[in-house]
Amino acid sequence: MIAIIGAMQEEVTALRELMTDVTEKTTPISEVLLGKLAGQEVIVAQSGIGKVQAALQAAYLLSNYEIEGIVNIGSAGGLRADEEVGDIVVGTSTTYYDLLFDSAHPRKGLEPYTFTTDASWLKCMVKVLSDLNLPYRQGEIVTGDQFISTDEQLKTILTRCPEAIAVEMEGCAIAQVAAAWKKPSIIIRSLSDITVREGNETDFQKYLVKASKNSAKACRRFIEELAKF
Repeated sequence: MIAIIGAMQEEVTALRELMTDVTEKTTPISEVLLGKLAGQEVIVAQSGIGKVQAALQAAYLLSNYEIEGIVNIGSAGGLRADEEVGDIVVGTSTTYYDLLFDSAHPRKGLEPYTFTTDASWLKCMVKVLSDLNLPYRQGEIVTGDQFISTDEQLKTILTRCPEAIAVEMEGCAIAQVAAAWKKPSIIIRSLSDITVREGNETDFQKYLVKASKNSAKACRRFIEELAKF
């Protein structure tokens, strides 16, 4: 069974619309959805926003269900000027931009907290996005407990993580928990806003639903293709 975790209700709702044979179950963390996606058994859960909520949800699912791996879906903020709202970003790796050990060398000490996406899962996701003809970019996605809306925040992220292509609030925490259980995970997000542009916060609210539907669509096809790998 594949676990799919989204932070916000919009993200889970977009996936719920694509599922069949759905059963709702109450857990100490949140309501979860058991059912089928593209004919495959899945469990879909809303974690809530932030690293702690995401880690709690991932650990609960891995402790209580036979989970083969975790897909983290939803929205993210783009960090590159040539990105567009609605574009898909796939994490080749993930780390925490707000975990700082040495201010003189921002990357120093992050090595144990950087998680690389399973090669076969990444290959499968890239194939899916190419087949769907969806605009996408793959690279490092970074996680922290802030909504990014100021130049100062952006500068901090790109100083500490200069290769990052997108920023969000849960992915690395989920990847860290999955790694502890020795399970694969992947972050697949759709850009709801571009952090380097003005009006970022307005764009997030306006395009959240669209971004959620895009990532859910890609996730459904990924689950379908993964069964063939």
